Amino acid sequence: MERHGRRGRWRRLTSWVWLVIAVPLFVRCGGGGPATGPHFFLSVRTPSVTVAQGGQATLVLSIERVGNFAAPVQLSIDGLPDGVEAAFSPNPVPSDQTSVVLTLRAAFQTTTGTYSLTIRAQGNGIQREARIQLTVGEASPDFNIQLSESTVGVVRGGSASLQVLLTRIGSFSEPVALALEGAPAGVTAEFSPNPFSGSQTTSTLTLRANADASPGTFTLTVVASSGTTRRTAQFTLTITESPDFSLSVEPSSLAIQQGASGSATVRLMRVGGFNESVMLSLQGAPAGISASFTPANLAPGQDSAALTLQVASQTTPGTYTLTIVGTASVTRTVRLTLEVRVQPDFLLALNPSSVSIAQGGSTTVRVMVSAVGDFNEVVNLSISDLPPGVSASFNPPSIRPGEESLLTLQVGPQVPQGTSTATIRGTAGNLSRSAALSLQVLVSFQNTIQPIFTQRCAFSGCHDSRTRIANLDLSAGNAYAHLVNVPSAQDPRWTRVVPGDPARSLLYRKVSEDNPPVGSRMPLGGRLTDEQITLIRLWIEQGARNN
Repeated sequence: MERHGRRGRWRRLTSWVWLVIAVPLFVRCGGGGPATGPHFFLSVRTPSVTVAQGGQATLVLSIERVGNFAAPVQLSIDGLPDGVEAAFSPNPVPSDQTSVVLTLRAAFQTTTGTYSLTIRAQGNGIQREARIQLTVGEASPDFNIQLSESTVGVVRGGSASLQVLLTRIGSFSEPVALALEGAPAGVTAEFSPNPFSGSQTTSTLTLRANADASPGTFTLTVVASSGTTRRTAQFTLTITESPDFSLSVEPSSLAIQQGASGSATVRLMRVGGFNESVMLSLQGAPAGISASFTPANLAPGQDSAALTLQVASQTTPGTYTLTIVGTASVTRTVRLTLEVRVQPDFLLALNPSSVSIAQGGSTTVRVMVSAVGDFNEVVNLSISDLPPGVSASFNPPSIRPGEESLLTLQVGPQVPQGTSTATIRGTAGNLSRSAALSLQVLVSFQNTIQPIFTQRCAFSGCHDSRTRIANLDLSAGNAYAHLVNVPSAQDPRWTRVVPGDPARSLLYRKVSEDNPPVGSRMPLGGRLTDEQITLIRLWIEQGARNN
């Protein structure tokens, strides 16, 4: 009785607050008789709520737990009219939460009116309920559209249709005009009827694709407008060709070395119900290239074939455009670019390729490796066919394409003068390439000619530094300066040594002839040996160098 007394006073206070100051309040409700032990009460804010057609509203519910009541509470609602949905959040209500949001949503077609709803709460065998009043009001005049299909397909030269559905909201009764946006070139559209008028709610949209319309997938927009109000709906239009096929190749370009093979995949795409067998062939291949398709005939249901290209070792390197041909009732083609590459190889180059070295001297030659094709291996260097007494070394002894090695040649002092050809070889795996080096051993003035003068001429009473007969000093360290391009003291019309010309060199004439043009044959103590005379001639012919 005491509890029911409190409830009565609370309800009177609630009614008074609602009528006098019109502020929100909670009503605590129960059911099933007096409660003892842990239990709960259900409270609802404001006993009435209004929702417009197509709109929604929310209410706040409260779970008051008494005596350590901790069980979850399950909520439900009775009395909802058609078109109205209700959602509690959360539901069930966990033990640590006392506030619940009730959302009521009314569809556009919900009948207007006032409805009495009952909210029921149940937990641990205890039931509580609360009543609210729902008023569904008329929505503001408006309209909306939707389409019967979200995707439409049409073959070029054909047509397709879909329905445009108009929903009138509230008291809306104005005409609605229809239009289509985004149609690709070659596609026309017709609405029937257009505009919507009176109570009409369905219009048929017919799409026609011309024979030259581009195949593809397009997004189109149906626009419905009435006055300043505009509503839209989209759909996807796919335009396909009439029965046909197309070819593609992956990859679209190949690079194959001479003597090797490569492969690609030819794909067949059937459109418009094409259901024929397609024969594959290759055109435009140069001499030395053979092709095979597996399978060569694509039957219905088959959509790919493997193309194998075999390139002969003698095929001319270069880039070729090949044509893959598919033949059925119609013929379709696709291009394939083929690059024929040379087999990996390398070349040797020398700089210089011809050297002249004096006896006892040395020189260097740059050895370079260049790649042919994709070659990028280490090349080991060696040299052969050197004259006896000539040594060689590479630094470094192994190089890659783009690098160079320095070849040092050392000629011994006793190496006979003359010209020979050495072979420089580069080896990488099974590949071996060579380059020829012309080697000329020159007569050395210091090591070969001066010893002749020292032995036979540069002594006291002749052509030493003190006697200097005819003002000619042939001693070591002075001879070269007294010979090369120096006029004769006996006859200035003659030059003692003219580089490159023994016949005009008085020195050579005097040691090689019994009756030289000036004076007598030298040396006075007896003629030089034929070998010594030859060496002096060669030294002059080779430029009379101070080497």
